[in-house]
Amino acid sequence: MEKKERRAFRREARRVARRAVRQGTITRLQRGQFLLELRDDETADEMADVCFAQAVKCGVVNPDAPAGMRWPGFGENIDWPKLAEFIKSIIAMFVAL
Repeated sequence: MEKKERRAFRREARRVARRAVRQGTITRLQRGQFLLELRDDETADEMADVCFAQAVKCGVVNPDAPAGMRWPGFGENIDWPKLAEFIKSIIAMFVAL
């Protein structure tokens, strides 16, 4: 993943994590652990790959989209509430408690 794509993914992941804490889906401690994991480039790439694969599986994005997803353009034609709910549901996969 390119630096610009990774930065865009991290920005969106941080935004969704903040919303998840406000809604009570995760705790502040889990959010902190998630953000620590997100700082590592390899882990961020893995998270983005999992998000993309699951978003395709859930029908949030077109399965014909390129494998090298460009996160800055990801917002076009996407059901954002559905994607946000999905990302909140997978945060626990990356936070070991």
